[in-house]
Amino acid sequence: MVLAGTIRANDWAWIDGATDWIPLNQIPGFTNYQAHAPAASIASPKTAPIAPNSPVTFVCSTHEEELWKGSPSQWLNLKVNVIWVLIFVGLFVFSKILKANASMLPEVPPNLFGLIAAVLAPICLVQCAWRAIKLLATHYTVTNQRVRVVRGILSKDVQEIELFRVKDTSAHQSLFLRLFGLGNVRIVSSDAANQLIFLRAVPKALILREKIRKEVFVLRQRLAAREVEIMQGN
Repeated sequence: MVLAGTIRANDWAWIDGATDWIPLNQIPGFTNYQAHAPAASIASPKTAPIAPNSPVTFVCSTHEEELWKGSPSQWLNLKVNVIWVLIFVGLFVFSKILKANASMLPEVPPNLFGLIAAVLAPICLVQCAWRAIKLLATHYTVTNQRVRVVRGILSKDVQEIELFRVKDTSAHQSLFLRLFGLGNVRIVSSDAANQLIFLRAVPKALILREKIRKEVFVLRQRLAAREVEIMQGN
């Protein structure tokens, strides 16, 4: 996990490269930021000693700036749309064959395929419209502090990952997505509630992934956040 929030200075941690558990107040670079501490003490954190059982809090005061915003591309619906086009083309071809061989198939109504098309048309329109609106109702937002995904047409579902909790990022472009300059961005977090976020079919996915990676590095440097495992003390 990424060390953040409020913990006790005498809790135990296993930092990168360590061979045993050590108290947090013995890790170089960790500072005691207390809400009641004077301004001079916060400005010069090295002068503030860490007392046992005191809370350790890391706060980011940087103004949040939007870096990128978008939605999944409608090209994701291409497969379904093509399938429906092929269905109606097939119905049209079969209707022509039936009309040309009406004398050989007298028991088949000549307008059979027209009736089938009339039934399928509303289903096609509803499905295609719903999928298009569903993508339009999905919003991705990347700032210098977090990644947010908002989904939902009638109801809304919001998923967020704080950048200082991001453990890994990756980008993938299938052959289909590369044809349209799109890709998927995968973000892995140490947050148990939101461990994984996918940004699907976004433009310039490789550039976006690199931008997120750089912002994660900058934010961690600013917060002095480190990857540690925490064992709560008694």
